[in-house]
Amino acid sequence: MILRRLPLQGRPGDEALPIFSPIVALRRAALMQGRTTCGGRPWRARAFRASVSWGSGIRVANFSLQSGIATSFRYDPLDQAVERLWQAGVVVVAAAGNYASGGAPSSVLFSPANDPFVLTVGALDINDSPLSGDDFNAPWSAYGYTVDGFAKPEIAAPGRYMIEWVPSGTSLAAERPYAVVKGGMQLSGTSFAAPIVCGIATTLLIAHPDWKPDQVKGALMRGASATRATALSAGVGEVKVQTTLIDWSAPPNPNARLNQFLVPDPNGGTYPVFDSASWLKVASEDASWNSGSYIDASWNSASWNSASWNSASWNSDSFDSASWNSASWLKVLATDNAARESAGDG
Repeated sequence: MILRRLPLQGRPGDEALPIFSPIVALRRAALMQGRTTCGGRPWRARAFRASVSWGSGIRVANFSLQSGIATSFRYDPLDQAVERLWQAGVVVVAAAGNYASGGAPSSVLFSPANDPFVLTVGALDINDSPLSGDDFNAPWSAYGYTVDGFAKPEIAAPGRYMIEWVPSGTSLAAERPYAVVKGGMQLSGTSFAAPIVCGIATTLLIAHPDWKPDQVKGALMRGASATRATALSAGVGEVKVQTTLIDWSAPPNPNARLNQFLVPDPNGGTYPVFDSASWLKVASEDASWNSGSYIDASWNSASWNSASWNSASWNSDSFDSASWNSASWLKVLATDNAARESAGDG
């Protein structure tokens, strides 16, 4: 399903709130060299960019996929596409990826999770408990710094041993017979964590229909609760619907410093675009450029303010426009370490 509508209730004249799950459109997204193999078929980037424009009224987009090649958000066409969505008023939620190993930092190398504007979601193991304080990061949930120095994910949600209804006889059930349980399949991945955050984001927009994506991102991060996850692996903490919704005060803007590099679209487009060249110049000269983004915010992760960007984790010379798609760089590929996990796994 591409588009469904959630009815707003309680106020005469309220319209339905569109929610976008861009499954078909994303198969048209090009990643490196203008192509991706998402869904097993290559498509062109321009088809995805065109598909973005038809979705009038879209408010939330879930991206439970990733490119197959590591890159800088400054050049990646999928990153540019999700930034276009973001500036058009669409909250973009991206799965962090499943390529960490043993709970160690993996970096977050692939689009669209590597984009600093969007809200990237890691996966938690709820530890067979209704309390969030004992939840911990799934061992395969990707986290760390992007090649441009941004800490990812910003937030986390349950994503391990999730029971999903899957019709019998599907290719997924045939591919993963070990995951078939009564009532469906037990699956793991950040792809299951991201939609949870999408649902809460949608609820926020019902309560605050005038909010922009930056406000939704800030409110979700502000309302997150602390866990025992490894530092940075869950961002500021685990998403919490109750604490997020009861706080009606103006949320902090986690993208405040990024927004200073937004400029009018040189091609005459309606929405501003990110001036990556200006950002690169400032970031390379001033390691504290992002220090003010979280100054007014109180996160449950005390270390997030100082850790949200790290000048030591990137090298601007490695990602000039002439070298980002070199043959040696194309060898950096992601794996899915959650694919064969079953209830018996640690």
